[in-house]
Amino acid sequence: METKKNILVIGASSGYGQAIARLLNSNGFSVIGASREINDSTLSHNIKIDVRSNESVKYAFEEVSKITDNLFAVIYSSGVAKGMNKISAGNPEWWDDVFQTNTLGLLRAIKFSNSFLKSGSSFIHIGSISSKLNYIGGADYCASKAASSSIMKNLRLELANTGIRTMSIEPGYAKTNFMLRRFDGDETKANKGIKPLDTEDLAKFVHFILEQNVNVNFDEVFIKPLEQVTH
Repeated sequence: METKKNILVIGASSGYGQAIARLLNSNGFSVIGASREINDSTLSHNIKIDVRSNESVKYAFEEVSKITDNLFAVIYSSGVAKGMNKISAGNPEWWDDVFQTNTLGLLRAIKFSNSFLKSGSSFIHIGSISSKLNYIGGADYCASKAASSSIMKNLRLELANTGIRTMSIEPGYAKTNFMLRRFDGDETKANKGIKPLDTEDLAKFVHFILEQNVNVNFDEVFIKPLEQVTH
């Protein structure tokens, strides 16, 4: 009997990460869901991780090593945005949390996943169209996502000729708790008046990627709802 391929989804407790973890787990993969607070009985395994902490990320990968020494894919889907303030009215503590989660957390995940990725494995980053889009009130978030996109480009260069795929998926407007949290639960402000992506839309695309020949690499993909015609 064929052994199930192991997938680590970081940020699996909500949004894109949760949808990806559940879809892959239900389609024959053995999914390890990693989040600060997670107890998802639908997944094969659950571990705790706080991507803002070096020690927590290191410990999480020590827990992964008890499950497997080989990951078919690591999917980094942790992300946060706080408030919609201009820079002059911004909260430096919020800025720190945004960069620790979106950017430095990505670096930590890459560092500690290195020994688990072999030829044929993939590291997939779920980013944001905000890596290319700037708007008032999003200086910290947009900068964190632009930096994360740059990190993935560097990783692509570093892993050339290793057989390890690296990909960055940059989704546009979507129906997730992310927008509600950003606007403190105000659904009117969170609703941009267009039909958004569902989290399952992105999950299906990730599944499609993982089913492709390992020689096929999606370096950077922007996925938007049909009515979102610009960045």
